[in-house]
Order: sequence, then C-alpha cells, then structure tokens
Amino acid sequence: MRVPRLVACSRLLSAVRCLAVVAAVLVAAPLHAGGRTVSVTLVGIRSDRTAIEELLTEWFELGAFELVTRWQPTLRVDEVLSSKAGAELRIWLVLMGKARARVYFADAAGERFLVRDVPLRDGLDELGRERIVQILSSSAHAFLARSANSSREEIQRTFAEPTPADPLPPPTEPATAPPASHEPTAGVGSQPHPSPWGLRGGGSYVAIHRGAEGTGHGPEAMLGVTYRGQRQRLSLSLRGRYEWPHRAAGDEVTLALQTAGMRLMLGVESDPPGFGWAARFGAGWDRVSYTPRPRTQETTARRGSADFRPLLGFAVGGVIQGQRGSIAVLTLLELPLVDTHYDVALQAARRIDLAPWRVQPGLALEAVWP
Repeated sequence: MRVPRLVACSRLLSAVRCLAVVAAVLVAAPLHAGGRTVSVTLVGIRSDRTAIEELLTEWFELGAFELVTRWQPTLRVDEVLSSKAGAELRIWLVLMGKARARVYFADAAGERFLVRDVPLRDGLDELGRERIVQILSSSAHAFLARSANSSREEIQRTFAEPTPADPLPPPTEPATAPPASHEPTAGVGSQPHPSPWGLRGGGSYVAIHRGAEGTGHGPEAMLGVTYRGQRQRLSLSLRGRYEWPHRAAGDEVTLALQTAGMRLMLGVESDPPGFGWAARFGAGWDRVSYTPRPRTQETTARRGSADFRPLLGFAVGGVIQGQRGSIAVLTLLELPLVDTHYDVALQAARRIDLAPWRVQPGLALEAVWP
C-alpha cells in the first residue's frame, strides 16, 4: 500500500521542482541576464553530494549563471572573510547536524556577507535537499540584489558554534591504522579571524595656492594605520610633502621659495568597493625657505632665511575603492596658524609687500595601497 503513495510523492516533488525552477529562471533572467559565476562549496557533505550538485545545476545554470562546485572537509574561516577573484558570488553549504544546515554567502571582494540557517526535518533526504537548494537560490538572488546582508560581526559569531560531522564511509585502511591518517570530518577550521587593523602606504601630488606667495606643488608620501569597520575605514597617517622651488613677485622684491612639510591626518572613508567618499582632518607644519631679490635699484634685499609655520589641514573628496587599493581626488584647505608677511622699509615706516592668504585652497590626486 505504500508504493502508490511514494510514487505520488515523487511526482509531486518533480512538479514542484519544475515550477520552482521556472520561477527562479523568470526572476533571475532580468536581473542577471549577463551571466555571472557562482562558486558553491559543499563542506564535509559526501554521501549526498551528487544529488545536491544536480539540484544546484538546475537552479543556477538555467538562471543565466555559470556554476562552479567543489568539496572540502572543513569550513575555512579566512576563505569566507577574505577576497578572491573569479566568482562574483561565493557560497558555502555546511550541515550543522541532522536538523539544520547553514549557508554562508560572500562577494568576491570579501566586503559583503550573508548567513542563513535552514531547518531540516529528516536530514538530507529528498525534501531536505530541495528545501536547502530553494532557500540557497532565493537568498543568493536577494544578496546579489543587495536586499539581504549580514554584518561581519554576525558572521564571525557563527564560526564559534560547533559543527557536527557528516557521516563518512568506512575507512579503507586497516583497523590498526593511526587515527591521524583518517580524513578530517566536517567542521569549522581553526584559522584565525583576520584583524580589522592594517598598514597602508601611498603617495599623492598636491597643489596649494597661497595667494601672494603663488602656487606651491609637489609630491607627498604617506604611511599610516587603518581600522576597517563594517561600512567605513578609519585611518591615521603621517605625510611628508616637498614642493618644487618657485618664485613670487611683489612690488619691490621677488621671492625664491622652497617648501617642505609634515602632516598628521585622521581620516574616514567609505569602505565598500566602487565609488565613495573620503574626509580628513589634521595638523602639521611647513618649513619655508625664502630668498628675496630686489626688483628696483632703490631697493636693498636682506639675506635669505627660513621659518616654520604650524597649520591645520582639511581634505574632502571622492574615492574609487578597489580590492588592492584606492584612488582619490581631494579638495584641500589649509589654515596657517601664524601671520606671515614680507615688509619693505621706507625710511621710518614699513609697508607690506607680500602677504600669503590666511586660508589656502588646494587639490590632491592620491593613490593608496591597500
């Protein structure tokens, strides 16, 4: 009496599967018609691997995706959280026991994540496999459409949960073989979590207009530390700048100027890959060497000298974030904290001949790694 019920159940599952696959194709086609690569890793699952791969092929390859599947004995934490070129979407399917499966999603840049738990009634039977692949597919579409995300902290908390082993076939080695020779069971690997702290370096080309002193421009080198949050990246950087010598002309004298300086800047910028924003604030100083030369025979110039000018600095602009670095175009604003001017003595009186601006605008083109 059970045979007709099983046949009817099998036919019902086939009909449901066909309808679900057609629905997935209709949903996926307009959103992903260009074709995208999806990598699915089955963690520790061996006995049902072939059946799951067949279902994945139906759901993804018919939806204009290029599917790549693989198997590994344990979940590698650093692999989930790090970037890897090749697949736009990376998925890991882990069996958390007979009653539950867990699916991890990550983009290629290791910037966005999603985790989903799938309750199972009777483990990886036919209904269980269908349920896993359906939820995996719908969550993948939501993740690619940026309508579903999990924070990095939420993902990291799930790694601490124990993962029961999937049953493995009997070992082919003799019973006396050492246990260390057996293949590892499914579970979460012991790789350390990547630190949010990092070092970065880079360079830029800067131009600052100082009013009567003209426009100084030259290269700037940078070295700093960063802290990577969920959506922003904080940085503290030390910057050294050198400006090429240039001249500034007043009514009575011409100045030959040469500037070098240091800045300590605190910055924040958007972290996801693509176009974003950046802002910085800090303080520093410039050492300005000047040599005056008279413009008329009636004027006598003193010997050259140098002075130190403390200042505040601000920067804001757009940044293009990549996997290995960023490029930014920034608008600068520098405010010297000392009042500098060059005077001409006329008998008993003095007259200002050159005076730099108190607010000095500028531009910078910057490249930073990573």
